[in-house]
Amino acid sequence: MKECIIDLPLEHGRFHGLHTATPSVFALTGSFRTAPVLERGELMLQQLVAMLVTCGTRRRDQFEMADLLESRGASLSVESGLCRVSFSARACSDDMPMVVDLLSECLREPRLDAADFVTERTRLIAELQYHGAEPAALASDALSRMLYCPGHPRHQADFAEQVSLIERLTVDDVRRYHREHFGANDLRVVAVGDIDPHAVAAEVDRRLASWLPRLARQVEDPVDPTPEGPQVARMQALGRANFDVALGQRLSIRCDHPDYMALWIANHILGGTFTSRLVSAVREEQGLTYSIRSELARPEREFDGHWQVTLSLSAEKLDAGLVSTRAEIARFVGDGVTAQELAAKRLEAIGAFHIGLATLHGLSETILFGAENGWGPDYIREFAGMVGAVTYDQLNAVIAEHLHPAELQTTIAGPFADEQLRLTDGVAA
Repeated sequence: MKECIIDLPLEHGRFHGLHTATPSVFALTGSFRTAPVLERGELMLQQLVAMLVTCGTRRRDQFEMADLLESRGASLSVESGLCRVSFSARACSDDMPMVVDLLSECLREPRLDAADFVTERTRLIAELQYHGAEPAALASDALSRMLYCPGHPRHQADFAEQVSLIERLTVDDVRRYHREHFGANDLRVVAVGDIDPHAVAAEVDRRLASWLPRLARQVEDPVDPTPEGPQVARMQALGRANFDVALGQRLSIRCDHPDYMALWIANHILGGTFTSRLVSAVREEQGLTYSIRSELARPEREFDGHWQVTLSLSAEKLDAGLVSTRAEIARFVGDGVTAQELAAKRLEAIGAFHIGLATLHGLSETILFGAENGWGPDYIREFAGMVGAVTYDQLNAVIAEHLHPAELQTTIAGPFADEQLRLTDGVAA
């Protein structure tokens, strides 16, 4: 990739552009900070607003918008994150002004119609109910409630509570939230493809320069009570044959922490790929799980995250699978990683990262990810160096310091009998 990433100021943010040899097409992504009031459950409200802003604007209804996009083979979407709202579009290069204009309308002038509100609220409830029937989702969301207090952005209320909250929302709540939180707050825009980055930046600024920031508050990381030792939570998922498990612990580490990249590599080695330690030992060698992986929560600059391991097992292998998983985690932390293993996994991680840049969408999303988290728009070029800078000694020191198998909280969802749900303490199923 010989072209340079162009970094330009916007009236209320930054623009990052890259010309690539992809004839006549481009991708645009971006985000802005919303800082929802978490104590009022506004993350669910934000999700509903993000769904509604593409349902029509003051100048065009949703059918006119759909016809305009589909007639050009273009797409546009808006999605809700924890404390930001993101947007993305793909289109032919000649349609760039049209796409930016339509995006501006959606963000700044959505119709927020009462009938659309009812439709999208019903759709969101249906999505939650579908999600809530999955044992894997039940286990992961329950783990978030064990690790984070209700005021934390990563805390997931149970599905009944979420549905109840959404049912109480009104179209006036949606309009208020949009008015108070949608604005050019830490606005980041990325465009890649067969484009002139300076021309795209000028078009974006022409449409969004008068879109003012709406808020100044920062989302604070609440201080959560420390769990009194490892706990096990069991949830009933009747009609399912398998059990899904999530084990996890909090991490006092953010994306700007000097140990973050070493911790990322450690997770990659332990359970981030199909050739990882956990997959090789628990799934391939012992045949105890359908699937198993480990992951770090998506990094944020404003609050801490966690590390978790998820696995799916049959009823007859539940106990053995959990014992084996915990033993492999303990062995990984106790013995550390060899220099040869680090070298091989470092190359594997760099290769996978570069393959993820093969599409315009992947390229633009990765540039945006680096810009949002303070790594800069050149993160796509600097990633290999960041991974390469992690030494053998640093990696094993970080594993020993941050990963604590004895502190893992456990949630299990599956076809438990009623009497099994009454078991509470200990770390066995």
